[in-house]
Amino acid sequence: MIHCVTRTLFIWMTLLLFTSCERHEKAEVKKLKIGDVELAYYTRGHGDPLVMIMGFRGTLASWDPAFLEALEKRFTLILFDNRGIGLSTDTEAPLTIAQMAQDTAQLIKTLGYSRAHVLGWSMGARIGLTMALEHPEVIDHLILCSPNAGGPNQVQKDPKVYAVLLQKEVPKKEGLALLFPSTIQGIQAAGGFVFRVAYAIAMGSVPNDREHKEEIVERQADALRRWGDSNAILDRLPEIKTPTLLAGGLEDALDPAENMQTVAQRLPYAWTAYFAGNGHAFLFQEYERFSQLIEIFIDSTQ
Repeated sequence: MIHCVTRTLFIWMTLLLFTSCERHEKAEVKKLKIGDVELAYYTRGHGDPLVMIMGFRGTLASWDPAFLEALEKRFTLILFDNRGIGLSTDTEAPLTIAQMAQDTAQLIKTLGYSRAHVLGWSMGARIGLTMALEHPEVIDHLILCSPNAGGPNQVQKDPKVYAVLLQKEVPKKEGLALLFPSTIQGIQAAGGFVFRVAYAIAMGSVPNDREHKEEIVERQADALRRWGDSNAILDRLPEIKTPTLLAGGLEDALDPAENMQTVAQRLPYAWTAYFAGNGHAFLFQEYERFSQLIEIFIDSTQ
């Protein structure tokens, strides 16, 4: 069965490669001085601003191009590297989720926007939650993918999963297994994601900034550990008045769906969507349905 799936993927990718005639606009990466660092960013699309916050170890090249293409029809996407990773600079000070939330809020203001929609994935969702509490004035709508509010009572990930994440170099097969379920649909989705990213980088429509210093992995991991040890955000969730969409995969091995449910129960203005048969990268496996849901959510809560 796996051989059949692999063969199907190869045929599909080959056809896509030789039949695609779309013109791909080159990504123009710029840098902005934000506090004590320079954040690398680029924009694409047209419409209301949508700031997208990447997760642990991720860079500008980690977003699924198909997801971005679906969103850019409606929004001006603002994509950036968190401090210390990809093309953004770093400091020697301890890295915190609160600092990255401050960076994102300041990025919105420095780009000339009074408010923007904010989408955060995984660690980016933690940053988004902190923004909603500390910088609510810059957020129009909040979209949290695989959110977790931390605290000692959260459902913990399997220690083996955490060990894979902390490797200096995560093998591609193991990394994809953490993002997509080991079903036929999941394997197909993983293969499509890998191809789309490689193709977009080759065409220049996505920046090739996947390389990063080893110490940033440890710095981000430390920030997440400190986040996870505290109930501070969990206790303050009822304070968030920003319209919020929570979404995640029911088969998520990195952030179990129970943690999203905990967040949903404490937010007064939240929509919640669970994607069956999906893992941590549900937003890439279900990019069409999820991008449509984002539009419906924003249109319905204006």
